[in-house]
Amino acid sequence: MVAPTKSLDDALDEVVKLAKVPEDRESQFRDLVREAIDRAVPGIKKLSDDSVGSRFGVAMRNANTLLADLKTMEKETIDKGDGPSTALGIAGLSLRAVAMDPDGPAGPQGLTIKHFINQLELLVRVGEAAAADIAHRSKRSAGRPRGTPGNLGFDFFVQQLVMDAHRGLGVKLTIYKNRDGTWGGSLLKTIRLLRAHLPDGFVPKTGLARRLDHIVHGH
Repeated sequence: MVAPTKSLDDALDEVVKLAKVPEDRESQFRDLVREAIDRAVPGIKKLSDDSVGSRFGVAMRNANTLLADLKTMEKETIDKGDGPSTALGIAGLSLRAVAMDPDGPAGPQGLTIKHFINQLELLVRVGEAAAADIAHRSKRSAGRPRGTPGNLGFDFFVQQLVMDAHRGLGVKLTIYKNRDGTWGGSLLKTIRLLRAHLPDGFVPKTGLARRLDHIVHGH
């Protein structure tokens, strides 16, 4: 990896400004980005785009989405003293009531949302290990046919970053095409700033803006 021209702290300073992160949430946003970078394990960056890889990619996205929803539910039911403000928070209260019902299927000890989070986090970690194994065993890791996506790990990274920022902090990272054909948006600038702090080859060297648009808007 080429030595970055600026530290991660300096890069995050710029990201915080361009993403217009509220001052009271800057610390949380910085932690979120750092955790996302830590999860960008090189072992999953070359997951092959065969039938197994495609199905696995969908499963991983669904698992991460469910994990994020559960964490939001837990935060809403614990931190909101005046009651939950979102549909997920309300669902979390209902789930907690059912789980803690002494006459219900969970029994007198009950269950907490954290229990489900722990189980799903374990499943995601196992999935990441499986992704690394698939990437290692893939016979098509090099010389990929033109037009096939070769880095599902990057897709996961972007999707999770965008989703966590929006759902957890209310920060929207954007990507859009200007009338003159150029690309813009806080997400594009953020990924460019973070490129030097991610594994070599993790961020596409060409067509980055179009790739981000595809990931975010699902074309």
